[in-house]
Formats: sequence, C-alpha cells, structure tokens
Amino acid sequence: MLNESGGELGCVDLSVTTRPIPVEKLGTKGRFGRFSPDSKWIVYSSDEAVTSKISVTSFKGHTGMWQIALDGQSPRWDNNKIMYFSRANDREEVIDVSLSSGTPVFGPPQPLLLGGKQFANFLYGTSRDGKRYLVYRPENSEGSNELSLVVNWKQLLDSKAH
Repeated sequence: MLNESGGELGCVDLSVTTRPIPVEKLGTKGRFGRFSPDSKWIVYSSDEAVTSKISVTSFKGHTGMWQIALDGQSPRWDNNKIMYFSRANDREEVIDVSLSSGTPVFGPPQPLLLGGKQFANFLYGTSRDGKRYLVYRPENSEGSNELSLVVNWKQLLDSKAH
C-alpha cells in the first residue's frame, strides 16, 4: 500500500517489470492502508478535522465503505481481527471481523492491552499463531524501561534444542 502525495491510497504490482513501477490510485482518501489476509479488503485511517477515523473498504470492488472507529490510528489486520490504537480510549483495541458473507460484519471494539498514561503500550506485531504480541512501552510508563531486541533468535532456539 502506498500513500502518495498527501492522502490517496494507491498500490503497485510488483510483478510488473517496467521501471518506474506505475502506481494505481484506488480512489480512497486515507493513509496507513493494510490488506486483509485474503487481499479483498483494505483497512485504513483517514484524517478529517481533528480525529482519525478507521475505515474498511473493498479492494477494487468499491462495494462500500464501513467506518469502524471514530478516533483511531495505525490499523492492521490479524487474521479475522482488526487492531488499532484508540486515541479516544488511549489503548490498543481489537474488532472481530467476519468476511464469510461477502460483506464485512464487525463486532464491537474490545480492549486488547491496558491503556492510559500508566500503561502506554504500543503494539508492533503479532505472532503467526496470534497468541503473542510485540509491544513497546515508553520510558514514562510504569514498569521496566528496557526494550531488548534479540537477533538471530532462530539460531539461538536451534542451539538450545540440541
């Protein structure tokens, strides 16, 4: 996904051999667009006035647009869920999504991580099995101020297994 020159989502086909690669504009104003796991839907945020709305639209079908959060940012898909940071509630939230009917059906927003100034967590990633999250907690929050990055972790695991 690409946010070209201030606000319209576009995409590029990486199988195209010509250079420069042409950008296909999607006709959707927004940023931070992410494809659904089946690549048929896009979740994105759009800034209007002071708030940043989280919305979902179909990819190339233009069958509709659904607003799922009023004041959120950094949306992303995780299997059948959409996660985002709710600025209104100062926490990470998650919404269950069903795509089985051809039209998305959204559950209510649920808190994912503790929020607020005490627990200022920022979600950066989800494990493939969806059971673990990579979270960053800034210095001014309670708890440890350390963030460790483990490189070559697969080799470390392999060496411990032997």
